[in-house]
Amino acid sequence: MKIIGKVITGICVLFLLWAFFSWVDVVSDNCSPNPQHSDLNLFVLMTESAKEEEPQGACGDPLSVFDVTTGYIQQKDDNKVWFVAENGNTYVTEVGNVKNFALEGYYTLMLDGDQVAKAFVEVW
Repeated sequence: MKIIGKVITGICVLFLLWAFFSWVDVVSDNCSPNPQHSDLNLFVLMTESAKEEEPQGACGDPLSVFDVTTGYIQQKDDNKVWFVAENGNTYVTEVGNVKNFALEGYYTLMLDGDQVAKAFVEVW
């Protein structure tokens, strides 16, 4: 019976040492800009086992159908806006309210083929 108690005590002490050294690893690595923890770190193993792969839905990633780029407005008239993307291509799109689009500033453009699907003002 004493042998079993010593084995259990030894296992508990080893676990506590592992937890302590894992904590030291995390604390010391968090002082660096890109922390890299040991693969045998207790906390890394706990968080990896808790992560579950999120199933990809039937729709998939909604941004995968768009090309995202930045651009600016070259000109506008009563119901059309001419965007010039960072690749140099010009895209003409009809908009409901041209007054909402300023000639100065940059826009994030979501392109669906050769059409502008959405345009967002870039805020820096």
